[in-house]
Amino acid sequence: MLPIILTSLLLGFVFSATPGAVNAESLRRGITRGFRAALSVQLGSLLGDMVWAGVALTGLAFLVENRPIALLLGIVGACFLLRQAVSAFAGAMGGDGSGRTGLAGRGDLVTGLLFSLTNPFAVAFWLGLGAGMTATAHRGPIATLSVFAGFFAGALLWCVFFSTLVSIGRRYATHPVLRAVDAVAGIALSYFGVRLLWRSLQALRILRLARILAG
Repeated sequence: MLPIILTSLLLGFVFSATPGAVNAESLRRGITRGFRAALSVQLGSLLGDMVWAGVALTGLAFLVENRPIALLLGIVGACFLLRQAVSAFAGAMGGDGSGRTGLAGRGDLVTGLLFSLTNPFAVAFWLGLGAGMTATAHRGPIATLSVFAGFFAGALLWCVFFSTLVSIGRRYATHPVLRAVDAVAGIALSYFGVRLLWRSLQALRILRLARILAG
């Protein structure tokens, strides 16, 4: 059991450390307001992941695997990512810092939560993780819970580690550095937003083709 827990712990850490929209937004907010803001975005995303994990574990994945629902979630998620990208670019272009006023408010936790909940492709990951890891652990509820507990412990470790790094880096961040972080975050968020929108539109094309064939 211990090797399985350690493996899932490492998997959770690596999964969360993978460059993505959450880390980009966490860096952008944390470099401006510090450890708490960065950690809140990370924890919000982690809560969203826990929701998707619960959906996969309880057999409710069919609700999200329904193509129209997945399409709607994908479009909403893409729009949310692109909106954050616009905010990041506004910060990058605000020479007097006025473009960064959007980061002065609250909602870091909710922002992170929305990053996860508006990703309709997350369920496939959790279904694959649960099937693969629990098969290795010879299945059983205890093995399954151990796998997911280890995964989220590793993810939480990354949340704290990354937020600490951002907080330390913030001490040396000048205004040009802040603008550069906004610009890079804007590019990253735009990429992930467009990619999610494209994948969602591809799902729409598949849905239309299925309707044509069926009708």
